[in-house]
Amino acid sequence: MSNISQHCSTRLQKEYRSLLKDPVPNITAHPASGNILEWHFVLEGAADSEYEGGVYHGKLTFPPQYPFKPPSICVTTPNGRFATNTPLCLSMTNFHPETWNPMWRVGTILSGLLSFMSDNEQTAGSIVTPVTERRKLAKESLEYNIKKNPMFRKLFPEWVEVYNKREEEKRQGISNNDNTSISSQQTEVKPSSFLSFKNIKCIKNTNASLDQKTMGETPVVQVAITDNSTPEDKVKLNKDTEASNGTVADDVQKKGNGIGRRLTLLGMGIVFLAVVLSPIYTQKWGQWMGLGPEEKFN
Repeated sequence: MSNISQHCSTRLQKEYRSLLKDPVPNITAHPASGNILEWHFVLEGAADSEYEGGVYHGKLTFPPQYPFKPPSICVTTPNGRFATNTPLCLSMTNFHPETWNPMWRVGTILSGLLSFMSDNEQTAGSIVTPVTERRKLAKESLEYNIKKNPMFRKLFPEWVEVYNKREEEKRQGISNNDNTSISSQQTEVKPSSFLSFKNIKCIKNTNASLDQKTMGETPVVQVAITDNSTPEDKVKLNKDTEASNGTVADDVQKKGNGIGRRLTLLGMGIVFLAVVLSPIYTQKWGQWMGLGPEEKFN
């Protein structure tokens, strides 16, 4: 720090304020506490790529002669594209001071790194891994940073909050799934409103005196309670059985009363016909037997 030029310090502070005011998409960068020459950054994996969802931490180290000399760059989060904690050979790093442009800024450097990450060009510090491995590392990147990178947790607390929120959502999701499963078991709709076919057996009464064909369509039902039935089942079944048998008894009584009334009316009709027709048939009988009208009642 003693060799840093005033121009370098002023330039880096200005660039930091610029990044805070106008952030670069998918890029976050902060100088380390107490050392303006050491910056830490986070790159978010490009959408629709094998790095989508990835959160990659890295480090920029500026020379005291910045911006007239380029910085070095390394990535600390496993990513499948760059070797971790290894300086990268790029046109905007200290590997190629001849191609360095003093007009380039921190935002420009990191945008170029993010673009190069999505390319397949090889250079010093790059590695080759299957796409499936890169996707896997992208999914694990944030957890890796949180659990194994104290500097990341210190400089990027907003990502710690993101991680904690995701973990809480996962726990809530598991809890909700468990509750839903339990609730679905408790509120399972049974075949009958309160009768369980597993605990209750219904047996139709085959007594000939209560033949359904003559006594109506409402069957007499005997209910048997198994050992697995609950007290509530027994109470409800008793009520249901009483109601069912009571209904049948009412039907029997009504039909019996109806038959009695019909028989009574039939008897009255016969008596009426006998009274009306008796004189007529008596006269006819007398004529057939050769009796006169005055003799038929002697």
